[in-house]
Amino acid sequence: MKILYDLINLYKALSKNYDVILFSENSILYKKIFRNFEIFLKENKVKYLLITFNDNLKIKYNLIDNHSFYINFNNLDFLKIFFKNIKKKLIISSTPKFNKKISHKSNYLIYLQHSLGRLTNKYLSNNLRHFDKITIVNKDQLYDCINQLKINKKKLLNYKYHNHNFLIQKKKKLNKLRKTILIASSFYGNHLLSLIDSIFIEKLLTKYKIILRPHPEITKNFEMLQKLEILKKKFTKNNFSISWSPSNEKDILEADYLVTDFSGIGITFSLSKATPTIFLLKSRLDYKNLEESYSTQYIKNIAIIDSFSFENLIKSIEIINKKKKYFKEKINKFKFNQF
Repeated sequence: MKILYDLINLYKALSKNYDVILFSENSILYKKIFRNFEIFLKENKVKYLLITFNDNLKIKYNLIDNHSFYINFNNLDFLKIFFKNIKKKLIISSTPKFNKKISHKSNYLIYLQHSLGRLTNKYLSNNLRHFDKITIVNKDQLYDCINQLKINKKKLLNYKYHNHNFLIQKKKKLNKLRKTILIASSFYGNHLLSLIDSIFIEKLLTKYKIILRPHPEITKNFEMLQKLEILKKKFTKNNFSISWSPSNEKDILEADYLVTDFSGIGITFSLSKATPTIFLLKSRLDYKNLEESYSTQYIKNIAIIDSFSFENLIKSIEIINKKKKYFKEKINKFKFNQF
């Protein structure tokens, strides 16, 4: 049934008259970024087509059926056929893999940046070269493109990070009986969720409130979902919660400390709260993944890194508490220079 649905959508998408294509990787990025693009294009009366893959925005955002600008594909092959057959279009994509290698050569492709992290990991570096323009949001990404990836500076566009206002706005101090630890796990490698057990959580709950934030891709891992369900049933008190919110802003505002492995949330947390991120790592692969995600400058300015253990976490929190003023000045200065 989905194949028939995609076949009909392929015909519709190829037969429409438009100038700009927006390819949104998922509904989260649609809400964060592409919704504003739509508003801008509508106001300027530009004909456009919004494409998604296996993520039905009509249902999630209650888009009415006569919104002819929206097409969703469920099959990757049909999506590739679409990109190969459209011609002379401006394509703005949030997905590195959807680049000029799979597109007709007459199209003009722009990669839309939606992260503060490095651009030199294998996934990005193998694909970014195949765009006409690449948006960058900070000095680290500029350095990566020019010095590491050897991309011509003319291909780079300075772009305001979609969470920029959140990073620079002053945060209200919350009066709380307990400090809150946000535990955010990556999906890749030995992610933090695989290391944490109920004993670890139980020890922390004697003094702290905990927000556990799994990576969205964890829904593909049945074993980890079972583990989350066990933790949820065991710790039902007000001091423990699991956050599935698409945006991390609410969790960051509530948190006093962030513990992660090598998740990109560390950049947003540290720059917005002027507080170091605690990275708890176990294997050499973890350290390698951290270096791929964070530049030397970010690690130097926002990170406290240690091997995974409850004792090391408590020690890191104590360091943050003792040197609050020092960390605040250091991180704010670094943030100012980055943007």
